[in-house]
Amino acid sequence: MHTLQKFIASGIVFLVALVMVLLGMSGVARADNKPARSEVLAVGPYVTEVDLSQDPPQVEQPLEVTVVPHDAIHLSGRITALPGLGTDAAPLHAALTPDAKGPTRLVGGIRLPVRGSWHLIVDLDGPRGHGTANLDVTVAAPNAIPLWLGWLIGLSPLVGCTWLVWQQGRYRRSLLMRERVSIP
Repeated sequence: MHTLQKFIASGIVFLVALVMVLLGMSGVARADNKPARSEVLAVGPYVTEVDLSQDPPQVEQPLEVTVVPHDAIHLSGRITALPGLGTDAAPLHAALTPDAKGPTRLVGGIRLPVRGSWHLIVDLDGPRGHGTANLDVTVAAPNAIPLWLGWLIGLSPLVGCTWLVWQQGRYRRSLLMRERVSIP
C-alpha cells in the first residue's frame, strides 16, 4: 500500500471515530433521575427543597418544579414566574398539586415562553400560615441544530480535501507512469 493511501485510510478512520464520539456526546441523559437543580429554601415558616427538572430551563419546554418540605406536613401552593430585567414577558402562574410519589410532595409545571432571567416565586400555605420564597433562573433558547450535526457540517470540507489529495495522488502516479512508458 502506498504512503498516500495509508494516509487517506488513517484520515478516514480518524473522521469516523470523531463522528462517533460527537454522536455519543450529543445528548445529556440522567439515568439516576436526579433533578437538574435543587435548592433548599425557607418558604416563610417552611423549610423546603425545591427541585427543577432542567438547568437551565429551555424556552417553551415544560419546567417541572417539585417542592418537598423537610417536615412531614401537608402544604398547598402555587408557582409564579415573573420576568426579570430585560425579559419582555407577562407573569405566569401554575398550581402546585400533591405528587403520587409522596403525600407531602408538591409538583407543578410551567412553560417559560421567553429567553432571559426569570424569578420563580413559590407561595405555600399550611398549618403554620403563608410563606413565600424567590428562586432566580435564566431561561435559555434551544440550539438551532443538534451539536453533532453542527460538527458534522463543520467537518464536511475535510471529506472534499481528502478526496482532492487522493485525486492528485492518482493523477501524479498516472503522469509518472506515462513518463516511464515514453522514455526509451
